[in-house]
Amino acid sequence: MNAVRHDPLTLAEAAQIMREAVKDKTYQLYPMGQEAAGYLRVKRKRLTDSSYRDYERGLDKLARYFPDLELEDFEPPIGTSRVEEFLDAQYGDGSPRNYNKNLSILKDFFRFQIM
Repeated sequence: MNAVRHDPLTLAEAAQIMREAVKDKTYQLYPMGQEAAGYLRVKRKRLTDSSYRDYERGLDKLARYFPDLELEDFEPPIGTSRVEEFLDAQYGDGSPRNYNKNLSILKDFFRFQIM
C-alpha cells in the first residue's frame, strides 16, 4: 500500500514536480537537435548539472529556431550570419553575461563538430 502524503508541498517541491513534468526533448527530432544530443552525450561527464542545463537550453533554442537547417547550413559565411541572428533574437535584449555565455556554448558546439 502506498503512503498518501497529507502535508502540503513546499514551493521548491512543487517547482521540481513542474520542471519534471515539462521536460521536453522534442528538440532532438530536428536536425540540429540530433547534433546537439550527440554533443551533449560527450559533454555530460565534463559539465556540472547546472552547466549541462544551460548548454541543453541554448542548443534546444537553436534547434527550434532553425528547425529545417542541418549542420552544413551553418558553414561560413552564411552560417555566421545565422548564428548572429539567433543570438540577437534570443539574447540580444538580455544581459551581456547571458549573451556571452550562450555565444561560448555555440562556439564550443560548432568547434566540436569540426574535430
